Amino acid sequence: MNKKIKEQILFALEDDNELMTAALDDDSGLDEENKRLNRLLIKKHNKIIDKVNNEKKLTKEDLQLIRYANEIDMNDEIDIREHHKQAVELDKWLDEK
Repeated sequence: MNKKIKEQILFALEDDNELMTAALDDDSGLDEENKRLNRLLIKKHNKIIDKVNNEKKLTKEDLQLIRYANEIDMNDEIDIREHHKQAVELDKWLDEK
C-alpha cells in the first residue's frame, strides 16, 4: 500500500472516530443503542488503524468499513475538507481489492 493510500485510510477512520465519539456525549440526542453501535464501530476502526500501521493484511470487512468512512470525503465534491482527491484515489484502490 502506498503512502498516500495509507494516509487517507488513517485520516478517514480517525475522522469518523472523532464524529462518532462526539455523538457519545450525553447531550448528543443519540439513543443508547446507537451509542453502543458507535462504540463497537470505533473499536473496529481502531483495530483497522493498528493493522494499517503495522502493515497487516486487511479483511473484506476492514475494506468495507474503510469505504464507509471514506464516503464523507468522497461526497465532498467542492472539497471543503481538502481530502476529496485523496478519497477518490482511495476509492479506486478499494475497487481493485
